[in-house]
Amino acid sequence: MTTRTRSERGAAAIEFALVLPLLLLIVAGITDFGRAFYMQISTASAAREGARMISMKYTDEEAEARAQAAGGDWVDLSVTTDCTGGAKNSEVTAAPIAPFEWIFLDDIMSLFPGPALGTPTIASEGAMRCNG
Repeated sequence: MTTRTRSERGAAAIEFALVLPLLLLIVAGITDFGRAFYMQISTASAAREGARMISMKYTDEEAEARAQAAGGDWVDLSVTTDCTGGAKNSEVTAAPIAPFEWIFLDDIMSLFPGPALGTPTIASEGAMRCNG
């Protein structure tokens, strides 16, 4: 029985060394995709807040400041329609765009042949009726 224990002595270390890279890749993917989903939710919140502010006849600067407060400093808000015409049923649309940078996966995927992940942009769109 002592010879069998000695022959299997390093098996756990070798198994751990084989499984560790896959485990780290899974944790890195969860982290990066979690951040991406968080930024998507923040961008949607910024779109909703920017459209609401512009529909209530605030200036574009005030709406952008409020959208950045709701979505984060990385949000770049663009307004496609304004409510200055006085039409009660016209719509205002706010479309924030945020660049996303991978923390872990871009470096990990650069080790393998093929295209890189790059820097995707996360966009959302919010629309509201004017004066309403």
